[in-house]
Amino acid sequence: MLLHETPLFSHFTINRSTLLRSKPAKIKQLFTNPTSKHYFVWKGKLLFDCNNETPILTSLNYYHRSISFCKKEYNYEPIFLGIDKNIPLFLHDISDWNDKKENNTKKFSFDDPTRNYHPQFPKNWFFCETRNILNLLSFKDAEICAIAKGIFEWHQTNKFCTNCGYETETKMQGWERHCPVCAFKHFPRTDPVVIMLIINKGKTLLGRSPNWPSGLYSCLAGFMEPGESIEAAVRRETYEEAGVTLNKVEYVTSQPWPFPASLMIGCTAEAKSQILNIDEKELEDAIWVTRTELDYVINNQNPSWSPARVGSIARFLIDSWRHKIL
Repeated sequence: MLLHETPLFSHFTINRSTLLRSKPAKIKQLFTNPTSKHYFVWKGKLLFDCNNETPILTSLNYYHRSISFCKKEYNYEPIFLGIDKNIPLFLHDISDWNDKKENNTKKFSFDDPTRNYHPQFPKNWFFCETRNILNLLSFKDAEICAIAKGIFEWHQTNKFCTNCGYETETKMQGWERHCPVCAFKHFPRTDPVVIMLIINKGKTLLGRSPNWPSGLYSCLAGFMEPGESIEAAVRRETYEEAGVTLNKVEYVTSQPWPFPASLMIGCTAEAKSQILNIDEKELEDAIWVTRTELDYVINNQNPSWSPARVGSIARFLIDSWRHKIL
């Protein structure tokens, strides 16, 4: 399979079992199934096992003592994620846990290096920001992370009814929120984002946001607007951010991006020229680079800047172009 066809988070192996969400008796049976897997999230960070030095998304079975302790201590309703090869998957949100060792210094979530250790779990298990370990995730772990983080983030931002303002209640095993006052139903939403590999005469265009880690450059990207096609969004965002007009625009692949809940729509586009007119509110800088220059940087021969991190669709697009797949 080609590199650009398999970005992280994009594999589809878990049966979401949508129809089971309306059957609480069946869900209860699945929840207590000895083979069921129970994952944990704390303030957006998932629980990983680092016993073998490489972090692995970890889970517990129903009979582990931590399951009953956490449910009693934090009073939450687990979310049914789906079924993986006859194994039910559930998510436990224990964000009410107060980690007294937590560093409260504000950081950008994708640059948060902290690890949080809950006393109920084995000593080598910790909560950490998934974006920091993208290059270490297996495709299966990444798929579960995408579902778990996506639904967690949706709950965090939809606790109140957008129709009347009243506090909403969780329904359908975590996949719906219902307003008890006006009966308005809320469902998980995904924000579409175009991300584009802009090409011209053997070079590709990379830009950097002032909020990113130092030296990081990536493909241009932006949220789609109402009434806009993918192609129109690619053209608009490229012109607004870099002042570059485009010829042909082509769709390549997509990637769920649970930071917090986006669908990255990857495209390639041919620029009419390499003349830049940067919007400094959007971009701190933008550069045209060759394949040779990318090879040089990726092989750690130019420490002054770095391309998008491994695991992101931007890096997949860049690497696909670098290896002449695109």
